[in-house]
Amino acid sequence: MQLIDYIVTSSLEVNNRCLRYLAECEPRLAPDNRVGTSLSDVSGESHMVYAESLLARESRRILSLWRLVSQGTKDVPLVQHLLSLEQAIATLSDASAIRRLTLRLAAIAPKDEEAQALLAVTRALPAEPELSWAGLSDLFSDDSAFWRSWPGLGLTSQSEISKRAQRSYRKAYKQNARLLAHLEEGSPASDWYVKSGDKFGFWVQQSAHQLELFRPGLSEKGKTQIWYTDKLADSLRMRASFERLILQLHGDTDGRDSTESTESTESTESANTENNRRKNRQNNGQSGDQGDQKLILPELTRGIALKFATKQLSKMDKRIGRLQKSTFKMKPKKYSGLVDRSLASLGIQQIATIKPVAAGSNESLATAARPDS
Repeated sequence: MQLIDYIVTSSLEVNNRCLRYLAECEPRLAPDNRVGTSLSDVSGESHMVYAESLLARESRRILSLWRLVSQGTKDVPLVQHLLSLEQAIATLSDASAIRRLTLRLAAIAPKDEEAQALLAVTRALPAEPELSWAGLSDLFSDDSAFWRSWPGLGLTSQSEISKRAQRSYRKAYKQNARLLAHLEEGSPASDWYVKSGDKFGFWVQQSAHQLELFRPGLSEKGKTQIWYTDKLADSLRMRASFERLILQLHGDTDGRDSTESTESTESTESANTENNRRKNRQNNGQSGDQGDQKLILPELTRGIALKFATKQLSKMDKRIGRLQKSTFKMKPKKYSGLVDRSLASLGIQQIATIKPVAAGSNESLATAARPDS
């Protein structure tokens, strides 16, 4: 129960940051009350790109904590809430991922013709689904209410939560070993990523966010592990955006859905996450990823952008390779010891128990803290 209190407090801190950010930014960044981008306002677009990235990251952190405490739950209201949270994350993370990538590439392109080509790609990208500030605010408010009052929070033991955090790393470690074996056979990395890239990225991201929960009790080595894992997760997500961009520039259809649907998945969580992304795209009138639509561009512009994106993808693969070595230097058994030691160092048993707040109550939730802090 004490570890549950700590997780609740950590999640509410993230949740409150999102609510404050939405409250502060709505008048300044969203006059039409939408989360989206407008190429007619470069300054506003920069703000919106930042807003989407921040909200997507914090939402992923909240969801990763829910997965620690609610795995296997059949509580209908909570399941529906988590589905809404996953759909919001999918829109914030995926809908404008290619747009964010092309803007970033345009900013680092050394040649003017490359930058102009990438900006042209940005303008030619199809319309993307949007989320309202009010809708996101309601979502985070609902999430806060669930963390404060959901009765199932007291049903998961500390040892079970610790095992789930360790399991995330084992899954990521296993996927990494499979990727390395694939590359040793001389096969193209892209072939493996098409089949297992989402699964690999999912478990790496879970490991990063869940280990971040135990940061106060980690040694410097443990904190370094968080840094490498988090950077690898970001790089894998960006690599997926590169693949989608290149497919779109080629005018090919993204075949990941059909490929993955025939593959036996290792986890309900990663499979559900991808399914929810597909449902979210369908709900927003999309048949698939943005990669399903061919961009209307002059062939010269398309060729310049494609060449630059392909070159950057090669660099990204090298970066991922370096991060893999540092991230998975630690064996799963040693990682388990790292998590157990961090819990002991935190003095979880000294954290005050948080009493669930009844729905509609004005009672505030006290921040859990060690008595000697």
